[in-house]
Amino acid sequence: MTITQSQLDNFHQFATDKLRNNEAELSWPAMFDLWQLQNLTGEEQSDIYEALDESLDDIRNSRTRPAADVINDLRAKRQMG
Repeated sequence: MTITQSQLDNFHQFATDKLRNNEAELSWPAMFDLWQLQNLTGEEQSDIYEALDESLDDIRNSRTRPAADVINDLRAKRQMG
């Protein structure tokens, strides 16, 4: 990801505001993640809304699995990899 001067300036202002508002307990990675979430592109926002719509459709149509099953599958995949 290439960063622009404008993005860097925007993040600097964001971080400075967080420090002034006594939100300094955030780690640098957490602060950057929060900044990214608040500065999504239109395409990124659309992708998120599309994924949420698909998820809600799955729930409405009973295309779900128990969380324990999903967690067990993820653990098994992690052990294999």
